[in-house]
Amino acid sequence: GEIKVKAANLVSVMKDLDTPVAAIDQEIARLTAMKKRIETKKQWMKDYLLTNMEKSGIEKIECPLFKITRVKGKPVVVIDNEDNLPDEYVTTKVLVSPDKRKILADLKEGKNIEGASIGTGKESIKIIVIFRKYE
Repeated sequence: GEIKVKAANLVSVMKDLDTPVAAIDQEIARLTAMKKRIETKKQWMKDYLLTNMEKSGIEKIECPLFKITRVKGKPVVVIDNEDNLPDEYVTTKVLVSPDKRKILADLKEGKNIEGASIGTGKESIKIIVIFRKYE
């Protein structure tokens, strides 16, 4: 009987932990959105400053606390048509992985598949919360 009492208490504690977990998830989402807004605003300001320096023909701005310098862009590759590239400039990636669902289905049908067999997964528990109304 003692394990049943402990189990009931553990399930109650686990249910109580759902609320702070949900609140933490919401806070993470809120902070992530806030971070993105700040990063976007910062990038907009840098782009605005660069655009206005370009339009004004200004290469450098020096102040007591900082120095802003327009920097030329580095060479980058622009792919106009990937299909026209010679093979030596193309990397082919092949992903090989077992189709476990198909293998399991075929093994269950009795097919013998070399290199595969049916095992038993890790045991777990299932909790069904039953709310009883006491009158």
